[in-house]
Amino acid sequence: MFINDRRPRAARPDGTPQTEDDWTMERTVVRRGASIGTNATILGGLEIGERATIGAGSVVTRSVPPGATVAGNPARMIKSREP
Repeated sequence: MFINDRRPRAARPDGTPQTEDDWTMERTVVRRGASIGTNATILGGLEIGERATIGAGSVVTRSVPPGATVAGNPARMIKSREP
């Protein structure tokens, strides 16, 4: 699952519905050869490096360097290798 808005809200502080102008969409980059496990959640504005591995069910809150293996909630590096 990719999250593209870090602060999603349905309404403005005054209670009126938000419009497209109120939302900030963030791009996520997944580099070649990266592997993302089932049910992983990746916040917007991050980069998943080349040949990185994301463990199933992980919540990725920071960019992942090339060749790294991350897992957990929040995801933490558990192994690093050359890309």
